[in-house]
Amino acid sequence: MDRNLTPLQQIHAQARRLAMAMTASILIYILIIEFVLKDMEPLLSATHHNTVRNIVIIFAVLCVLIARLVKSMLLMKTTGQFTKNSEDVMESLRNRLMTAFLISYALAEFPALLGLAAFVLTGQSQPFYILILVSVYLFAVHAPRYAHWQSWFTMRMKVRGNSAD
Repeated sequence: MDRNLTPLQQIHAQARRLAMAMTASILIYILIIEFVLKDMEPLLSATHHNTVRNIVIIFAVLCVLIARLVKSMLLMKTTGQFTKNSEDVMESLRNRLMTAFLISYALAEFPALLGLAAFVLTGQSQPFYILILVSVYLFAVHAPRYAHWQSWFTMRMKVRGNSAD
């Protein structure tokens, strides 16, 4: 890592690299569908297609809600009673930002995985592409934005009476 970056900038740079890799996975799923599985016979009969589609959509909606809820809960949580120095507090806050990002991004990718599973089960590509769009939307909403991270971090440090990096 660049030694000229602050610890917050370093962890944000890590989050950005992870975000790019996880977003690239969407392209891999599309390539799998279009070039590997497109001629595959579905695993389930046509009578189960609507059921699978409905279950997958319900889980995708739950992912949207849970990602938002978990991220909000992690970022609203207080830092607790630290008897340690402000460096420990800052590290705890940076770790919380990264954890909130990782959980929300993992949940953002889940609809795309559900779409891939639905395609394998039903052979229908429409639900897959709809769920890809849900994942792309969630990636955009939960993308690591340095200005937001810095603002949240600075606000938390001011509340604690410490200086931010």
